[in-house]
Amino acid sequence: MTVSAFIADLVAKFPHTHTNAEVVAWINEVDRNVYPDAEKNFLAAYYQRTANVSNIAFPSGVEFEDIESISVNGFAYKPADLRTLTRGGVVNRVYYEDGGKIELRPIPTVSDVSYVSGANEITFGTNTITTTGDDFVGFCIGDTIKASGSLLATGNNKYATLVSVAEKVLTFNPATFTAQAEAAAITIQNPRIKMVYIVKPTDKVADEAGLASELTLPKRFQDIYRYYLMAQISIVRKEFGDYGNYISLFNARQADYQEWYLSRQGIKPVEMVIMDGGWGDYETSDFDTDEG
Repeated sequence: MTVSAFIADLVAKFPHTHTNAEVVAWINEVDRNVYPDAEKNFLAAYYQRTANVSNIAFPSGVEFEDIESISVNGFAYKPADLRTLTRGGVVNRVYYEDGGKIELRPIPTVSDVSYVSGANEITFGTNTITTTGDDFVGFCIGDTIKASGSLLATGNNKYATLVSVAEKVLTFNPATFTAQAEAAAITIQNPRIKMVYIVKPTDKVADEAGLASELTLPKRFQDIYRYYLMAQISIVRKEFGDYGNYISLFNARQADYQEWYLSRQGIKPVEMVIMDGGWGDYETSDFDTDEG
């Protein structure tokens, strides 16, 4: 069902005077919470360690609670509370939010490998990077490296995993790159900070394209939107009894959705906590990650 069709259906079944923008904002609230809690899709962001630099930035649109894990040089870091740390808490391999960035403790004391070629020194093969300049030093098999600076084959500006390392040649999986002798200077980095985070649906906008887009949840569970919006409209009207009824229906249906989704993945929910907000709590360690 499209957003516009859903809005029309809602007005027909539950007359109200709220604008499309208000209704779309409530639809986005459902998408940002119900959908990611069940269909956990992940991406990974990589960062270069810089000696004595304590923080890294959030990926665009990512919030602290969206972070699934952070590791530094292969060691897992745990989320921490800043208030605990300032009271003398343990600071061994933790991360926390401060000033709109992620702070790491301990603070890195070394910088990650960064190789910068001269002009006309780098040739990309379909699974290799070859240099006629200085040797590749400090790279290891299994590292995820970042290549950047290519002007002739911009698709070669990407992350890739090393499968072999020689003095003049880095080798990757087949069909990783487009073969191209590169005239520009190329930078190859070995970022050792890895952040895995939950990917949330993109917010819809109450414009022509947004109204024509499809609702995110599967058709069989799209009544979740209706119950949530009916609850929000009721609370605005101060019809608290109706609000309680609709939020209970919403809670039940979103629980059905999460159980259905997990059953399709062969994953059994560990615990379901249904509160006024309606979000569930699941074991996350069994989910496969997509580190695109």
